[in-house]
Amino acid sequence: MSNEDQPRQLISRRTFLATGATALGVLAAVGFGFRQYIERFLNSLNARQPQVQGFDSLDDTLYDVVIVGSGPAGAILGRELVNKGLKTLILEAGPSLSNPDSSIQAHRLEVVRNSGSIDYPISSTRLRAVGGTSLIWTGRSPRLHPIDFENNAYTPEGADWPFRYEDIERYYEQAERTLRVRGDALSEMHAPRNSPLPLHTWFTEGIGEVQEVMQPVNLTWDFSPTSTGIANHNAGLQAMTDVLPDFTDSPHGTLVVGAALTNIVPDDAGNVASLEVSNYTGQVRNVRGERYVIACGGIDSAKLLLQSRSDVYPNGFGNDNDMVGRFFNEHYNITLQGQLPTDKLPSENQLARSHSLYKSFKEEGLGSIILWSRVQPDGVVMVGATLEIYPHPDNRVTLAEDMPDGLGNPGMDLSFSFTEKDERTKEAVYALLEQILVDIGATDIEETIVHQWAHHHY
Repeated sequence: MSNEDQPRQLISRRTFLATGATALGVLAAVGFGFRQYIERFLNSLNARQPQVQGFDSLDDTLYDVVIVGSGPAGAILGRELVNKGLKTLILEAGPSLSNPDSSIQAHRLEVVRNSGSIDYPISSTRLRAVGGTSLIWTGRSPRLHPIDFENNAYTPEGADWPFRYEDIERYYEQAERTLRVRGDALSEMHAPRNSPLPLHTWFTEGIGEVQEVMQPVNLTWDFSPTSTGIANHNAGLQAMTDVLPDFTDSPHGTLVVGAALTNIVPDDAGNVASLEVSNYTGQVRNVRGERYVIACGGIDSAKLLLQSRSDVYPNGFGNDNDMVGRFFNEHYNITLQGQLPTDKLPSENQLARSHSLYKSFKEEGLGSIILWSRVQPDGVVMVGATLEIYPHPDNRVTLAEDMPDGLGNPGMDLSFSFTEKDERTKEAVYALLEQILVDIGATDIEETIVHQWAHHHY
């Protein structure tokens, strides 16, 4: 029986109201005030849900694999493992938003600060709950390009890729099947493919008016490959509704909420002996497995490793070379807007993207860019670019020793700043976007903030 055909576990009106309030609070806290995110989330609440266990269910069971984090990485890996018959535990520090528990106070872990020149919105770019940040992602899933795997101006010294694009193309195909990535026929400006993407079955919006407005600039505009969910076809795959129910339906899968990792305990040889986890009243359990996976995203995974200090790892688990938390990276967005002439007003909102300058920017010693454009019936036209940031070792996650979180562990400090290379890329992008708007005849050109960051942590 397919996921689409399986009976749904519906929630009660009381749970719906309680969860709705929780969801609105969470979405407001992370900065997603857009109606479509609220609609998608509320749709998810009436979809099939995973069966969760509470903190008190933890005992001395020895699991084949223990995974920390129920976001897309942890959930998808967990499903693969139980399908192979491996007894697997997923630990989630946050609540299940379909059945909230007021004792799970995950906000107490959110003690963060910025120490770099960038005031990065740490708390508004990820979600600590069952399903993780897959609850709020857009689903866009473009591939890296072959030039990204070759030595270029944005390759850190001594950090050449050990493989090339063609070596991992088949793994891209596997990942796209797992994430249910769909799309129209892609232009040659995208990364090369051995096989086409499945077509969208729900996406009906066009991009013809964007292409017409942008015709003077001679760029190729198309759709981005996009993950499609099962519970929400117009959203990306969501771990909460599309993956974790399969995991917990298996006799080999257990999902425990309200269990925050506080320490990775090593044995004398430096291997993981157990995980120390806590609830929000201070109760502690030690969880054991044959293998362990930390799948908490690019920020929290580093923080958890760093706070796991011991005689064996005095600088944090696995941090003998002082590399854990370094090279934090993101994608920066720049957007300009203008007003179209009255004879060019589109009839509807349309959005398209362009990879036309991705490779050429890198060949010029700059970071790669993906352009996007939105046209509106009122004549407002936006042109933006998502920029690659140079991987620098000083952009890093460290511990904020003077700011303990609600469980007594150090808070998190992010030092994140633009390099000279980034400033050159930004300067080139500003000039490019302004020229595009001039070339299409737009007036009243100004910068606008839509989403300043792409919310990608790596």
